[in-house]
Amino acid sequence: MDELRIAKALHFEAKDMKKSFSQLWWIIFLLFLSSTSLSAQDHLSAIIKRMEPSLVAVFAYDQEGNTINQGRGFFISEKGDVIANRNVLKGADHADVRTIDGMLYPVRLVFAEDREVNLIRLWVEIPSAAHPLSLSPSFPNLGERVAVIGGPLQSEKSVSFGTVSAVQEIPSLGKIIRLTAPTSSGFNVSPVVNM
Repeated sequence: MDELRIAKALHFEAKDMKKSFSQLWWIIFLLFLSSTSLSAQDHLSAIIKRMEPSLVAVFAYDQEGNTINQGRGFFISEKGDVIANRNVLKGADHADVRTIDGMLYPVRLVFAEDREVNLIRLWVEIPSAAHPLSLSPSFPNLGERVAVIGGPLQSEKSVSFGTVSAVQEIPSLGKIIRLTAPTSSGFNVSPVVNM
């Protein structure tokens, strides 16, 4: 981890890194909630409201405690596992995750990283169960309408709409999903849901 300088309190465990991310790499492209968790009749604002507790902001600090980088992420387990952009922790001494209710939790463990898709899996010790997003077991259909949901870096939330334009096989990654939804740097590691 020559590019990531995380304090001694953070431990990096690389042995299962590729296995973990072979299943999670495409999250940055698309995250669908399973059909059992949302009905097709849910209004979009209700869908977004249900997702908000899963969204987090990640803050990276230098040795003096100054913020050197920030990004977005989301919980993928009730135990406090978070997916975020890898480059958020570049050069960091330590990091925190802020939940939608404004609470800050220190990053305790870096499970895995994937340089190629710029993802990292973190763990924060959260006193109550986190609100994870669940992955759909199937890929979406071409032309399916989707929303990219961003937040909470400051207090702003953002939503962008589009469709699934392609599902492609990339030899080094597996299947990826392409979207027409416009995104900006503020959408880094933002979940994408179908309607």
